[in-house]
Parts: sequence; structure tokens; C-alpha cells
Amino acid sequence: MSRRLISSYFTMPPLGNVNVLESTHDARPTLNKRGVNLNPFHYLTLPLKNNWATVAPKLSNYRSFINIVAILLSGISLLTLLEQRNWKPPRWPWANDGRNNPLPNVFHPNQVETVDSLAEKKLLEVLEEMQKGTDKDQDYGLEEENVREAQEQVVDDAEQEGRQSEY
Repeated sequence: MSRRLISSYFTMPPLGNVNVLESTHDARPTLNKRGVNLNPFHYLTLPLKNNWATVAPKLSNYRSFINIVAILLSGISLLTLLEQRNWKPPRWPWANDGRNNPLPNVFHPNQVETVDSLAEKKLLEVLEEMQKGTDKDQDYGLEEENVREAQEQVVDDAEQEGRQSEY
């Protein structure tokens, strides 16, 4: 034996307190000194483990029956799917029909308008408020003609900026 194998043999940790009986499925690890298994499913499944010779054939018959039922139900579901779609198969996800990235069917109000049109609306609102303020207080010295000229100037500036951003 090589040195490496011998050294690993002597440095292995102990296996612990495990009682191994004659068959491999009856290995019952004891977790305390009294030998009580603390796994709750251990004691629930003991009747199945002790009578496995009678339980195994029944389980295999059950599995074969369930397998046939599953195949029949899946075939029926396939037929109903095809019937609902007028006997056309479903669309493949990798189809090149242009429906892989559809446009959203709901648009937010901000998506319909451009940034320039929103800015123009805000400026017109501000100018209207300024006009209302001049109607109430004549101290500002702005007349209706000056307000109209200012509004037209703002609209012209916004249109020129929109034209320059298009290029």
C-alpha cells in the first residue's frame, strides 16, 4: 500500500453510532443513547418496510394503471386543444411570423406626445397664467398684445427647436 492510502486510512473520522442489520434497507441510525430514531417518517413507514413483499406488487399494478390513465388523459387534452383551435397546431415560439415582439396594446398618455409638444403645452399654460395675473394686476404693465406676441414667440421657438432636433 502506498503512503497516501495508509495515511488516509488512519485519519478517517469514526462513523458514529450506526447499527447495520443483515439487509441494507433496515439500517437504523440511532441518534441518542436509547436507540430512538427521531425521524417522524421512520415510524410512519415501518408497516410498509416490514411488509414490502406484499406492498411492492400492489404498487407496481397501481403505477401501471396510473400510467395508462395519464396517457389517455393527455391524448384527450390534445384532441380538445386541437378542436378549440380548429385543428391547427399551436404556434411555435421560434416562428418567424413577426409576432415575437408585439407592440403593447396600452399606451401611457406621455408616450403619445413628444417631449417638445409637452414642453410647448407647459409654456402655454404658464403664459396663460401670466395673462390672468396681468388682468388682475395692472402693475406688471403687460398688455394683451404683448402676451399674444410672447405666446407666438414661444411657439415659434419651440417649432425651430423641433426642426433642429430632427436634423
